[in-house]
Amino acid sequence: MTFDKNKFKDNYSTDKDNILKEFYIPILKESISYDRAVGYFSSQGLVKYLQGIDGLVKNNGKMRLIIGDTLSDDEYESINNSEAYSEIYSRLDKTWSDIFNSSVTELSKHRLAIFSWLLNRGFLEVRYAFRRKGLFHKKIGIVKDKKGNIVTFSGSMNETEAAMASNVNNPNGNSEEFVVFGSWDVDIFRRYGQEKVDSFNKVWEDCEDNTTTVKLPSAHYERIKDIYKNDSYPKSDSEKNQAELYDQITVNLDLDLDLDELDFSTPRLPKKIGGRKYQIQEHQVKALTDWKKSNYHGIMALATGAGKTITSIHGFVKFSETRPLALVVSVPYRVLAEQWCEVLSTFNIQAIKCYDGREKWESKLINGVGNFLLNIKKYLAVVVVNDTLRKEHFYSQINKIGNVVLADPDIHSWTWIKQSELIATITGTVGVEAVHMKKPVISFGKHQIINHLQTVLYVESYKQTKSAIDWFLKGIIREEDFESARLSLGASQLKSSIKLPEYESVYFSNNLEIEMAKKALKNLFSEYPVLLK
Repeated sequence: MTFDKNKFKDNYSTDKDNILKEFYIPILKESISYDRAVGYFSSQGLVKYLQGIDGLVKNNGKMRLIIGDTLSDDEYESINNSEAYSEIYSRLDKTWSDIFNSSVTELSKHRLAIFSWLLNRGFLEVRYAFRRKGLFHKKIGIVKDKKGNIVTFSGSMNETEAAMASNVNNPNGNSEEFVVFGSWDVDIFRRYGQEKVDSFNKVWEDCEDNTTTVKLPSAHYERIKDIYKNDSYPKSDSEKNQAELYDQITVNLDLDLDLDELDFSTPRLPKKIGGRKYQIQEHQVKALTDWKKSNYHGIMALATGAGKTITSIHGFVKFSETRPLALVVSVPYRVLAEQWCEVLSTFNIQAIKCYDGREKWESKLINGVGNFLLNIKKYLAVVVVNDTLRKEHFYSQINKIGNVVLADPDIHSWTWIKQSELIATITGTVGVEAVHMKKPVISFGKHQIINHLQTVLYVESYKQTKSAIDWFLKGIIREEDFESARLSLGASQLKSSIKLPEYESVYFSNNLEIEMAKKALKNLFSEYPVLLK
């Protein structure tokens, strides 16, 4: 269990190296300890950082893992408050749950089983590194053998299948690299490698400025422990098979291998998911059949856990077989975006990740949209978080795709409503505003207060939506119906609102009434003091 310094290089790049086979597997095979700092907390991120970990298990080696997480200013300032900790831990606990529930491949399940086994045996310790605002970007790995030799490595370590395939004439592959420092090169290690060791230990001991490091709470430990409870360590050939696949990619190929299996330019259905033969269920088939009957329009409504993600991606894959197709997935949070990207990769779909920082994704999006419009690539897949979704530089690229019309964010919604023939809304105030402006409304939100008005039609399907549009555009609704709906809504709002006598005099005013707003808030908090807690 000692490192062979002649086997390791100073630099590894996915352009020319099989990182899993040439670095991770051999170095962890000889390791007795492994320190790792994870830059972000997601299923794809965590599983990636566990690659090659089989070797550490067989040596009864120990692992220390730092998981980075970004806090808001308020969360960071109140981090010593037990109530604030409770809210943060609740959010992270949900992330653990999402990680274990979304690991669909045999390889990811195997790595997480080993992760759990190490924890159950007392060979794994985990800590959170909470950072104010900025991301925790330390991507550090430190391994040690039984003779005390140390190897540190750091860099853009994104060893995904797409990155490994970057040398197979694949314009969409990601070239990644990291540098390695061994303690046997004393002078170089003292200047560069020791810095990584000190940096890791500084965070681990909660001594880094603007970063607060805490131990994993017992509830989170128990969640991880429950994944794998057997005494014997998890056995699987999935890690070896993955390395062999990368090998076949790297040497490009003098073996009997179907090149389509290594083609990342075409979406395809997987042969297996979670170790089982891939096959969608009857209710998923029906959903896709109904979607096709509706000329591929509509809103999919399936129960929680019924497989909406798989169903929608399956539909995209089948639909993309007959024509070029763009897919845009919008989600609120990064952890959900990472989960979507992981599942998409199972279907051989390499999505452009539009989150984290504009400099990381904008050029990829520009190239992706360009290649799609020039028919160089038959599909475009984009995963975006809500924060990026609102940015003009994102819209400016998506707007280049056909059948997309974008509204100027600086124009008031009332202007758009006044110029519209009818309004469609899921939730929010636009439907209410449309009623007051005497416009017909199509509502997709089941519990909107306006749904009961005669100028609003609630719809649940593409067929109902089409019928509602046709009915409204025929001009059947009379002027007195619009006036009646407006008055009914206004009366309902006044009846359920806090009493402000002077409000009625400015009911139709477009001016911002600051003093009245202050009074309204004061009355609101007086009646509902729980809002201040």
